[in-house]
Amino acid sequence: MFFAGIGLALIIAFILTLILGRGFKQFAYADLIGLFFIIFLATWAGGLWIQPVGPAMWGVSFTVFIVVGVLVALMVAATLPTPSHRKAHPPPTGGPIDRIHQESFLNVFVVMIILTLIAAIIYRLTQPP
Repeated sequence: MFFAGIGLALIIAFILTLILGRGFKQFAYADLIGLFFIIFLATWAGGLWIQPVGPAMWGVSFTVFIVVGVLVALMVAATLPTPSHRKAHPPPTGGPIDRIHQESFLNVFVVMIILTLIAAIIYRLTQPP
């Protein structure tokens, strides 16, 4: 069940990252890798924490994994700027230092989300069934 859950979360995260990467064509590869890790970890954590619903295959209820993955991907996609928005509207302050501070804050926020998801996964895996 452990490896089936990881495999299912990897497949769902890969497919959803490809879909989002195709929709937002101006992504850098580093952005897609971060997006993949967030969707993967959130899908895996949701699959571990939420009560299984629907048919099970190899001991894993894939319905929960799919629903969590799609919801997280939609939430992430809702916060991403579109390529036309990036070109049409320059930053209001425009200074390079302000942009660096904004990007570093977002990077810290993404790292905090990833660490929180990893902690939730580890906590759930160490609990008795």
